[in-house]
Amino acid sequence: MSSYAASAQVPWGTDSPNSDDDQNAGGSDLNAGTDDLNADGDDLNAGGDYLNAGGDYLNADGDDLNAGTDDLKVGEDDLNAGGGDLSAGTDDLNADGDDLNAGGSDLNAGTDDLNADGDDLNAGGDYLIADGDDLNAGTDDLKVGEDDLNAGGGDLSAGGDDLNTDGDDLTLVVMT
Repeated sequence: MSSYAASAQVPWGTDSPNSDDDQNAGGSDLNAGTDDLNADGDDLNAGGDYLNAGGDYLNADGDDLNAGTDDLKVGEDDLNAGGGDLSAGTDDLNADGDDLNAGGSDLNAGTDDLNADGDDLNAGGDYLIADGDDLNAGTDDLKVGEDDLNAGGGDLSAGGDDLNTDGDDLTLVVMT
């Protein structure tokens, strides 16, 4: 009579929870549920190449800013990132001087600074150009209250502080 110990088998081909769907901000994961802040199965890479919103590239390296057909709606429509709605209502995600509310804290870009008519997205004196040309937001940091939102090596923290874009510099660090 022969006896053997059954060995536990690891299922091959299973993805780790932090594989292709990671939202990577300088090497640390921002876990937002199942797909880690994932827009339609593609990576939102802060510090790499592109932010993909529904199969079309939202490219931060001086190329195109494209979010599908009517996915990136500012006003009374939805800001849709691959099927899931981020409701814009009339006040919360508003580009005409109202508050962009991020979990209870106001993201306020002045009065007319956050302009979504194909021209300038002004974040406190430095231009975030969104007209198909370059995406440039100042010198160094995307400041979140007193913490840095650095898309290339720092912390992404919005917590209870205000995400304020009318006095600090916004910078996208593009890695090639």
